[in-house]
Amino acid sequence: MGKSTFTVYKQSAVIPYREQGSRLLILLITSRNSGKWIVPKGLIEPGLSARESAALEALEEGGIGGEVSTKAVTQYSYNKWGGTCDVSVYLMKVNEELDEWQEMNERKREWVTVEKAAGRIKTRAIRETLEKLPRHINEADFVER
Repeated sequence: MGKSTFTVYKQSAVIPYREQGSRLLILLITSRNSGKWIVPKGLIEPGLSARESAALEALEEGGIGGEVSTKAVTQYSYNKWGGTCDVSVYLMKVNEELDEWQEMNERKREWVTVEKAAGRIKTRAIRETLEKLPRHINEADFVER
């Protein structure tokens, strides 16, 4: 019998938001391959914490920066690359939006209401977090990236 290997890939993501008057808006981006609406997410970079890596993904994929929650608001797993990806999801209070960014020619980005974001996102853990977003924001501590 051959030896079985099972790989776990550690990823992190942010749910980027801003307040516009009394409304909360979420920044969604498209995935490069399928064009589905997602939040910025990627492998945790060597030498970076999960939250630092999530902030870097937000900058590269969405051209945004801001304050990232000190603790993940949710976690989920999915199968990819012949293994399992474990994702830690943080909140990002966006205070900077670049006109030009690394992946601007590969992705679209759009600010939408929480309800619209929940309707577009396929990942259940993200949708459930969006449904309780005001509570998550009130309970979170943030640190500038």
